[in-house]
Amino acid sequence: MISDTNFPGQASNVSVGSVRHLSAILGLQWGDEGKGKVVDSLSQEADVVVRFQGGSNAGHTIYAGTTKYVFHLVPSGMLHPTVQGLISHGVVVNPLKLIGEIEKLESQGLSLKGRLFISSTATVITPFHIDQDTKLEAGAGASAIGTTKQGIGPAYTDKISRKALKVKDLYSPAKLREFLTPQGLALGFDAATVEGHFKTLQNCAEKLEQYLCDSFEFLERRYKEGAHILYEGGQGALLDVEYGTYPFVTSSSTTFAGIYAGAFVPRDAQIEVIGIIKPYVTRVGGGPFPTLMEPEAHQIIQTAGKEFGATTGRPRKCGWLDLPLLHYAVKISQVDVLGFMKLDILQELSEIKICVGYEWRGKKVEHYYPSIDLEEVKPLYEVIPVTAPLVIDSKLTAAGEAFIKYLEQKSGVPVRYVGTGPERLQLVVRG
Repeated sequence: MISDTNFPGQASNVSVGSVRHLSAILGLQWGDEGKGKVVDSLSQEADVVVRFQGGSNAGHTIYAGTTKYVFHLVPSGMLHPTVQGLISHGVVVNPLKLIGEIEKLESQGLSLKGRLFISSTATVITPFHIDQDTKLEAGAGASAIGTTKQGIGPAYTDKISRKALKVKDLYSPAKLREFLTPQGLALGFDAATVEGHFKTLQNCAEKLEQYLCDSFEFLERRYKEGAHILYEGGQGALLDVEYGTYPFVTSSSTTFAGIYAGAFVPRDAQIEVIGIIKPYVTRVGGGPFPTLMEPEAHQIIQTAGKEFGATTGRPRKCGWLDLPLLHYAVKISQVDVLGFMKLDILQELSEIKICVGYEWRGKKVEHYYPSIDLEEVKPLYEVIPVTAPLVIDSKLTAAGEAFIKYLEQKSGVPVRYVGTGPERLQLVVRG
């Protein structure tokens, strides 16, 4: 296993961190980085946790003892009984999925009444959006993006086309019919099916009414009251619709800029940005993946890391940590510190590869920019032998600390949080 002689630096003391007045937790890869654990940890000191983009395509998993909690639309910080959770106006909401998620969490003993708030101006995902998403993926063949088929893209398309259904419209029968009828009939559904979806959404509206709020007013008021606000990102920077590996991206802004579009941010606010990564990279769906692991290492990491989607159950492709893409993600999300999850998983390997640059069109490049075609690059690796444990009893060893310092040096960003196991408390906070 990795020894401390492989890397420069000595182990540092571990101390407890704190949440700033405003903080953001953002993924820096293609999603599935382990953001939920850090959100859960920092929520101990937060008052409000905000989802600002995406929808039920997000899946944040937290293990508390023998209980597994999976959050899709509900903010991950809601495990803490004093935290308020806001689904802000930048999110696309599937009412049926949200009600199911609320009922599941409450069946696990989590009370959300009076703590969960939903923006009345969030965009609604209808059953017709899901049908569109499924048919578009099926008809795309080899060009398929690999979406979660949750209706996310079609709902955002309606939003950009200025014809979206908002949550508040669920309480207007005329507006709801005006939206559903032409959409349903155009997709080939009969009048009875359209009427059935109309009644279903009306029933959903009744169940969700207790959670509604004006997200702008809510956040402005809580900020003035001195609340600690934590913005929780879904997916990852490389899936951003503007900055990601287009067209293999999601339909929302997953980077720092998305916070301002999807939720209220006070003009005088200073946001500390915490970027979350894994010591390897995973991806689901289509798109370029230059550091895909060799079959033996891939099998080890996929199994040990339980790399299967929380939303779809699909297996994730696993690759070596890609520093050019990390440098890029740090810049576009204006990251202050890193959270480095699943360090313990690397202990299953005999050696670790780190991509430190690419060969591209006859030259060596150390940084990624969107003009570089990832389909054409050849990764350049540093290989690190694993000769000593990185983690013992959920604590960093000297070798583990040396590896973190190595990555700090390579990335240029301090690592504050280190995940050392699947449980919610298996998180080291470095000073």
